[in-house]
Formats: sequence, C-alpha cells, structure tokens
Amino acid sequence: SLEHSKRADWHGRVVGSVYASLIVAVALAELFYPGAGLLTDATFGASARSSFACTLTAAYFVWDTIFCAVTGQGVALVLHGLIAFVVFVCTLQPFQQHASMVFLLQEASTPLLNLRQQLLACDLAHSRTFAVANIGFAVTFLVVRWFVMFPFTLLWYAENWRLLHAVPRDTRLRAWVVYGS
Repeated sequence: SLEHSKRADWHGRVVGSVYASLIVAVALAELFYPGAGLLTDATFGASARSSFACTLTAAYFVWDTIFCAVTGQGVALVLHGLIAFVVFVCTLQPFQQHASMVFLLQEASTPLLNLRQQLLACDLAHSRTFAVANIGFAVTFLVVRWFVMFPFTLLWYAENWRLLHAVPRDTRLRAWVVYGS
C-alpha cells in the first residue's frame, strides 16, 4: 500500500540489505582467513574471495547507480554509486584488496539503516523493532565507521602516500589507481 516512490525505495533497500549482509560475511571471512595472495602481499596481492568481493561490489554499485538515477534518489546517491564503482574497479588491478575488505565492513550498518527506514515508511516508528533497529544502527555505525574506519583510513592514506613517493617506485603501482581508490 506504499506510494510508488516509497515502494521503489523499499525495494532498493531490500537489495541493498541483501548485498550488505553478503559482502560483510565475505569480507570478514577474508580478513579472518585470508587467501595466500593477500598473505604474501597486502598491497598488490589478491585472492579468489577478495576478488569476488570487489567484483560483486563493483557490480552492485553499477546497479545502485542506475537504480538511484531511474528512481530519482538524487544526485548525491548517484555520485556515491559512481565513485564506489570506480574505487572497487581500481581494487581489481589488483590493488589494496586487503584494505578493501576492511572498508567493506562499513556495510555492516546498512541492513539496520534500511530496516529503520522501511519501518518509518510503514509508520512503525513506535514499534520495538524500530527501537532495536535504531539503537543497533547507531551502535554499529559508531563502532565500525568511527572507531575502526577513521584510524584505518588515516593509516591507509599514509601507506598510499608512501607508495606514491617511494624511490624507486614499485613498477606495479599505477598512480591513477591510487588516486581512483
């Protein structure tokens, strides 16, 4: 019984939640049990699982960009999809696939955010489920994005700065990939 725009948003959030749940599980598996390629070379190494995760993520953001454009989700979300697509295409060189597994953990809060928004769309903001989703989202977002990702991102930028300015520069390094990611 939702109006068309809310129904489209609902369906997009279902797809986003399925993707986020799957990708967090794959990223965690790769972080706890990394493939041999990532164990030997965190910068340029790859594994079947990390390559799958990066490919799936790039594909998801192609879908997300088109979905956001077609359903009128706004320029900001279309740009977000395009930028995320470029970032994950760059990881397929391969480059920084280990780091991308850590960055993918940011998706852990997405299913809770989506559930929260879907409950709001159904006028269920006073339900127990909404309260749990609200608190769960806030805690997950704070822990993952602030306490884990903020320091990790600073270290990641420092490592990429070092890679770009190393003498001699590793011949596998492509500056456009570093800037793109």
